[in-house]
Amino acid sequence: MIKIEKYKNLVNNDAIKIKTDEGSFTISFEGNLDLYWIYRPNGRLFLKEDKHNFYITKENYFLYNLFERLYASVKEGRPYLNCPYDVDNRYKKYPFGNEPLFINDKIEWHSDDYPYDEASIVSISKDDEDTFKIVFTKSKGGYFPTFAVRFRNSGSRYMPFNSTFMSMYNSLINRDYDCHQIDYEEVLYEQKVLEKKRKMF
Repeated sequence: MIKIEKYKNLVNNDAIKIKTDEGSFTISFEGNLDLYWIYRPNGRLFLKEDKHNFYITKENYFLYNLFERLYASVKEGRPYLNCPYDVDNRYKKYPFGNEPLFINDKIEWHSDDYPYDEASIVSISKDDEDTFKIVFTKSKGGYFPTFAVRFRNSGSRYMPFNSTFMSMYNSLINRDYDCHQIDYEEVLYEQKVLEKKRKMF
């Protein structure tokens, strides 16, 4: 089951917590004006696995659709594809960054906190037509290994694709989560899941 909560972080900015059957992670705009995706396991961090998976399905079509738009923007090399503002046409196609971001059919963002090969990583891939797979990989560098992934809004190795993730964040915080309207795609997904369960028995 997917659940989304909006709350205020320590610097009074909006943050989003996404809970799934596999665990939860937060998307938060912090006081240094950078965006973070953070997975926090229960217990002592260094005793946990180096990777954790999440699955975003059409069970919550609003969230699934945001991941679909994010994925398409990066895959097509168009960071401003889903920007809510009017962007000059010459910036709508931006096929490069300082490091490759779309690798083997998946988005692979190495945190802007550490050197590329030592950084924590979040990857996003299409698992099937109804599911996105999100994988957090623990950092190898620094004094304290972390799953936190930083998206710098100034000086990112992936500029200008930081704008793509900020656009997604803005869509998330502008949603009213107290009043969830069921989307037709969610109904179809639930029917598909029920049909699979019936075939198993």
